[in-house]
Amino acid sequence: MGSTLKRETSPTEGYGPALLPQHEAANGDYVATGENNPLPFSFANARGQVPMQVQEQFAPQEKVASSFSVGAGSTLIAKVVEMDGYAYLHAAAYCTTAHNFTFNAINSPDGATALGSLFTFAGSGMTKQGTTTGSLAYVLLTIQNSDAAGKLYDVYTRKFN
Repeated sequence: MGSTLKRETSPTEGYGPALLPQHEAANGDYVATGENNPLPFSFANARGQVPMQVQEQFAPQEKVASSFSVGAGSTLIAKVVEMDGYAYLHAAAYCTTAHNFTFNAINSPDGATALGSLFTFAGSGMTKQGTTTGSLAYVLLTIQNSDAAGKLYDVYTRKFN
């Protein structure tokens, strides 16, 4: 049969012995958890479900578009971001030359239908960025190049709760 939880050996006077912080070792025995015997922790695999509290800490930054070409005076969808359980999205668009452009985040239920702007940043510069709550399943990230020449953009995202 399995082992039992360990109790403290010298309880405070007037109190019964409390349970020690402990975890089950590979051999089935309970061992005290502490500095010299830390709680073992690992993800089972890269495809496993990760608790929301952990996702918040480990949401990766992604470069979702690299050297994305937008012609002069054109507006294109740079990326369709699936929110997949995340509440917030931070997105940034970067170009190596300062010029007039607009960076938008647009709510979408299906990745194709645009249902309203979540943020819009316009003007001259090399970078536009913002954080928004993506209340639907997808967020469309669009870039409108207002310059007389085509430009290349990098787009980065980070989803979090």
